Amino acid sequence: VKLFHEEEDLTVSILVDCSKSMASGEPQKLRYALQVAAALSYVALCGEDRVGIYPFDGKLRRPMRPTRGRRNLPALMRYLEELQSEPGSDTNLGDCLKSFATQRKGRGMVILISDFLDPAGYQDALRHISGQNTESFAIQLLSPEELDPPELGDLRLFDCEDNSDLKVSVNQSLLDAYQRTVQSFIAGVRESCSKRNISPLFSSTETPFDQLVLGYLRSRGLLQ
Repeated sequence: VKLFHEEEDLTVSILVDCSKSMASGEPQKLRYALQVAAALSYVALCGEDRVGIYPFDGKLRRPMRPTRGRRNLPALMRYLEELQSEPGSDTNLGDCLKSFATQRKGRGMVILISDFLDPAGYQDALRHISGQNTESFAIQLLSPEELDPPELGDLRLFDCEDNSDLKVSVNQSLLDAYQRTVQSFIAGVRESCSKRNISPLFSSTETPFDQLVLGYLRSRGLLQ
């Protein structure tokens, strides 16, 4: 199985959002994202492509530099497992993707895995992972609770990124408005990606991660 058929030496760069908001949800978004990253890495390494992992939150963290060969799979899996236990900070997509863009060289594939919940926005940040020499993909993950909150009544909501809180009284009308906003948010990410020639994909963490990976790669012609 090969991710690329060109004769050039290409690299698969996987950016994983490890910010505070990714630590929420059931199943947890970060755990799910790392499973997706692990599956994509396995496919690439078995195909003799190079793979680099770039975790980020408020800044680009220490990456696992591009490596090749199935023999490096255990080290890569240990690296991903360690990311699960490292607490994240607030999200800064713009600075992190810009820092990544200054580090990468040559042609290759970039896969961004994130919930895109950045108070500063995501639209301008996406330009850093698009370009003539790059085939880019963006996987947006949200939890079932974010898509369809089960609670009604008087609630105190906490922002997991900045720890602010808000008291609200949730009725069905407010819940309907929230769900419309979420769908608009998902559509906005998809539209912004498409404008940058970035292939978008949305998934709930309820979807089995292997189903997401295999179905997505096959639909894009990246798996045979």
